[in-house]
Amino acid sequence: NVLMDLYTRAHGKAPTKDNPLVIAGWILTHQHWDHISVFRDFCEKYGSQKQVRIEALYANFISQIEAFNAYNPDFSLSNKLQTYVDLTGGVLKYYKLHSGMKLQIRNATMEVLYTHEDLAPRRISYFNDSSTVVRFTLRDSTSQNVTTATFLGDLYKYGSRTMRALYGESLKCDIVQVAHHGYNGCEKELYQLFSPALADKQFAMGRADQCQSRHQQYMVFSGGLLYRQ
Repeated sequence: NVLMDLYTRAHGKAPTKDNPLVIAGWILTHQHWDHISVFRDFCEKYGSQKQVRIEALYANFISQIEAFNAYNPDFSLSNKLQTYVDLTGGVLKYYKLHSGMKLQIRNATMEVLYTHEDLAPRRISYFNDSSTVVRFTLRDSTSQNVTTATFLGDLYKYGSRTMRALYGESLKCDIVQVAHHGYNGCEKELYQLFSPALADKQFAMGRADQCQSRHQQYMVFSGGLLYRQ
């Protein structure tokens, strides 16, 4: 496990029940399997072990009624959420996120910028628009440097339009996670509002004029950011 390895490298020894590996917050943007499977597996493998502790789960899971007739829904985690809380011995606390919330998690400030609730009265047509979007502000304790990073999950175009209308240029940040792994997701106008120094995705990073991935073409504009043509 990467987290266990990082702890061991940082502390020179593996975590114990007296000095456990503590995960202050686990954020799930939505319930598609590729976003929840690591959390489920982690709870099943380490939940009852005293050397590992997950303090909080942050999410806003859309209900089956709200997502009725949406494309590609998945409710496998929310239907069994209590099971995973129980696996941690009840230590894990679930916090339901809403836009406008600002939470302090250790030295990180988390702002909730969007949830599926912001689309109302429009119904969710594509389950990806049920993604929760958060922005983190991280302050270096020594240099006082500030870095902002926005995580979009798999947000789709209707969520993208809503965020542009709500926030405009105040969305500016240093780092942005490209929605839906670089596939169909947010509009280029939203990324232009972020205007980040770094756009993170699982493939095709660089400053080439054009790049290709799985038959979808992307172009580069300021800061090396990629968007779909």
